[in-house]
Amino acid sequence: MPDVTTPEHRAQAQKLRALLAAYQEAEDLIQIGAYQKGTNPLVDEAMAKMDRIKRFLIQPADEPSTLEEALQGLAALCGEGA
Repeated sequence: MPDVTTPEHRAQAQKLRALLAAYQEAEDLIQIGAYQKGTNPLVDEAMAKMDRIKRFLIQPADEPSTLEEALQGLAALCGEGA
């Protein structure tokens, strides 16, 4: 993968994977309302971004995007304070 991606792209992809993993780990608590905000900053961020993450990952087949558009979307989603 390093031959076709930039270090920034790889870091953003890793951040997205970390957000998904954190959410998945806490999902049972989140679903029953037992998760306490502030317990884990990564889970808090994942919760705040989950709708955007799902929209980013589930692209309809009839709505193609260019590589540049996908990279911009990833950067917007995983950037600091995004």
